[in-house]
Amino acid sequence: MIEITNLETADTSHYVGPVSTEDRFKTPQSISLLKLRLIIFVETVIHNNSKVWGVIMSNQMVVMQPQPVMISRDSDQWGSGICDCCNDVPECCFAFWCFWCFTCTKAKKHGECLCLPLLDFCGGVIPPITMSMRVSMRQRYGIRGDMCNDCVLSTFCRACVWCQMSREMKARDLQITLVGARHL
Repeated sequence: MIEITNLETADTSHYVGPVSTEDRFKTPQSISLLKLRLIIFVETVIHNNSKVWGVIMSNQMVVMQPQPVMISRDSDQWGSGICDCCNDVPECCFAFWCFWCFTCTKAKKHGECLCLPLLDFCGGVIPPITMSMRVSMRQRYGIRGDMCNDCVLSTFCRACVWCQMSREMKARDLQITLVGARHL
C-alpha cells in the first residue's frame, strides 16, 4: 500500500521532466503522484456512488452465492392430478376458451418468454414447449416423474397439463426474500 502522507507532501513543482510523453511517467515522483491521484479518484467515485445508489460498502466476503434452482420443502408429487380441473374452474375455463392466451400467460409467470408456447405449432405431433415446460416445472419444484410420462401427457392432454402446471404454480408460489436487503 502506498503511504499517502509521503505523496501529499511531495514537492513536484521544481521537477522538470522529460519532454516526450512516454518518458514523463517513468520517474518515481510522477508515478507516485499518478498513483495518489488514482487512489483519490477511485475513493471519490465509490463514496459518491454509495450516496447516490444507497449502496453500503462492506468488508465481508460473500462465501456462497444464491443457487439458480430452488430446493422445495413441499412434496415431491404434483399438488393436483392431471384431471383435477374442478379445483380451479376459472383457470380451466380460461384454458378451454382461449388456450393460447392461457399458455402464454402461464409461460410468462413461470419466467419464460411470453410467446414461447406458440412454438408448439412447429413441433409436429409432440408439443415440445409444453413438454419442456412440464419438465422444467418438475425440476424447479422437485417433483418426481419421467420424460416418457411428460411426453404422453403433453401429447394427449395438453390443456390438462397446462391447467395442472397453473395450479402447481399457484400452490407453490414462493415470495423471494433477499436476506440482508434494505428497503430504500
